[in-house]
Amino acid sequence: MATLFKPTVIPKPTATSKNITRDTLYWNALGLPVHIKEFAAVTNIDFSPIEPHLFAVTSSLKVSIYSPVSNEVLHTVTRFRETAYSGCFRGDGKLLVAGGEEGKVKLFDTANTKSLLRVFKGHTKAVHATRFLSNSVQIASFSDDKTVRCYDIPSEKETSRFTGHKDYVRSGAVNQTSPNIILSGGYDHMVRMWDTRQKESVMTLDHGHPVESVLFFPSGGVFFSAGGNVVKVWDAFGKRQLCQLVDHHKTVTCMTFASDYQRLLTGSLDRHVKFYDVSSYQVVHSANYPAAILSVGISPDDKTLVTGMADGLLSIRHRYTPVSEEQRLEQKMKKKSSYRYILQAKSHLPIRGDIVVEEETKQAISKHDKHLKKFQAGKALNSVLMRYHLHKKPHVTVGIMQELIRRGALQQAIAGRDADELRPLMRFLFRHITNASFMPTLIDVAGVATQLYVREVQQDAEMRKMFKSLQKVVDEEVKFMEDVPEVLGAMDSIFAASVINKTDVPIAIENTTELPIK
Repeated sequence: MATLFKPTVIPKPTATSKNITRDTLYWNALGLPVHIKEFAAVTNIDFSPIEPHLFAVTSSLKVSIYSPVSNEVLHTVTRFRETAYSGCFRGDGKLLVAGGEEGKVKLFDTANTKSLLRVFKGHTKAVHATRFLSNSVQIASFSDDKTVRCYDIPSEKETSRFTGHKDYVRSGAVNQTSPNIILSGGYDHMVRMWDTRQKESVMTLDHGHPVESVLFFPSGGVFFSAGGNVVKVWDAFGKRQLCQLVDHHKTVTCMTFASDYQRLLTGSLDRHVKFYDVSSYQVVHSANYPAAILSVGISPDDKTLVTGMADGLLSIRHRYTPVSEEQRLEQKMKKKSSYRYILQAKSHLPIRGDIVVEEETKQAISKHDKHLKKFQAGKALNSVLMRYHLHKKPHVTVGIMQELIRRGALQQAIAGRDADELRPLMRFLFRHITNASFMPTLIDVAGVATQLYVREVQQDAEMRKMFKSLQKVVDEEVKFMEDVPEVLGAMDSIFAASVINKTDVPIAIENTTELPIK
């Protein structure tokens, strides 16, 4: 019996080390984004706390309620004459409140969005933020008229009015443990905490930038403020700043919690969403988007991440349950009409007297191995110099070159080529000879090619041009290697100086121990 041909062992490329964490794997498990184009900027996204976790998207003159399963609009709230803002669900998901450029706060039934349940009046300018208080029977609104107001839903009357801000109030949050505590952020750089039982603010803190978003931790002891490129963490009981996060390059426009309040998500005009671990306030993941981000929302079960952008683009990403290879094959087999016979054959066991015929499996051999099996070195090399290998699998080409060197057949594979036949080899050398993983092998290949075509280079202008290009690439790499020690020396001097002056460098993130975490 003839011995089986041993396929060529292709060494796998050594991948550069990456800091792959559990968070990286977890958030990368979200699928490819589904993009939906709205008519104007998407200013707010809010998820219903009740399954199936519908989400409200506020844009232009409407609030659209989407299904997280089909990504289609289920209901549309269009009872606005001017731009709508801050469509927000109540805790039971049955009511939705929204502000607008008209200065009115409107209440809707999510099951029948055509009927307007309540209209709360009093503001004289645009209402950019609305929230349900934790008692579910009151609403807080934050307006450009520099006031914060509370309304009673059953009576449709104003219950509280706060007038401490000196500029537009564009953001607000409510305490989930106390229906009396409200947080507001204004363009006067101030973050104010209000108690509905008192007329004046109970706490005033300076954020240092126009405040775009504020967020309460569920316990109520810690809250966040975002403005400029800074997110600040505040202690509500100690009335002091715990730390500040300065990982964005442009204005931070929105914040939300994820993973049962263990992660903080921030969106910015720099087109990035940052994921923070609230136990250390370190960035554990980052996502890039095609436009400036104005709003971000995530479902309570982390299965749907929705991002709204300034150009009206809505990005929806879903977390799908991974299907194993066995399940995929089983589903494929079930589609075949002969599936029941396959199952019967798998479950059947031979009995005494049966003749068992073993199925002879054919050995799968790749194209380059077929040529090597026939000692056709030139054809084997040509089969791995295609553009697919050049861009996608260069390690396969280098592996075949190593095998040809081991067999002593490299000269035979390269020799006897004209300019057109030599061009794919030279193209591969141009692209990958500076790769540290491939450099030792490709230097040998380039040396053999140079020796074989010394005379042809003097006579053929096309070959001369190719070899001059290769020489230029090699000269640039040599110069780069000569400059590296100088750069390393300069960096060592900088690092040494920074260690000496370490005590004079301000630290952006302060001590974050003993923070109240859920």
